[in-house]
Amino acid sequence: HVYSFINERPGNKLRLMLSLLCAIATVYIPQARFNMEKEQGEADSILAEAYFQHGDYANTEKCIISAIKKQDPWSRNFNILGLLKEKQMKFKDAMACYLTAIKTDHFDPDGFLNVALLFSRIGEKKKAENFYKKAFNLRKPSDTLYYNYALFCESEGKTKDAVENYIKCLKVNPANEM
Repeated sequence: HVYSFINERPGNKLRLMLSLLCAIATVYIPQARFNMEKEQGEADSILAEAYFQHGDYANTEKCIISAIKKQDPWSRNFNILGLLKEKQMKFKDAMACYLTAIKTDHFDPDGFLNVALLFSRIGEKKKAENFYKKAFNLRKPSDTLYYNYALFCESEGKTKDAVENYIKCLKVNPANEM
């Protein structure tokens, strides 16, 4: 019966050959090794973010430190730790975390945005502006970046720039509720 199926339509031979090649490739091409430690690190990172969002800072710190120890350097983990340090009013530590995040991934706008927000918070407006500009130059800007920059412009009395960035924010994400 298989032989009649193959000869039924001209494309069936090709489909069967491709299926066989895929099956052979699945068996013979080496797969990435499963690393339980790294997987646990990623789970810890996700848990840390969830704890942070719910205000459980003790468990946030426990999980994010565990994630950092178990994984290859990941900017997200250092950003989360920086946010935690900021909540604890440890601004120097927060800045060190954000700068480590940037060093870990030069193209992750979150690290640059977090540095800009922290500089703005501590009154270093010129430095904040520079980091906002760097964040805008990395990738397609997010609604979060536009929104935070709009707030910054508004606080600096740059109403026209603020309005332009609020509009850009809503163009990127019309549902933005910040």
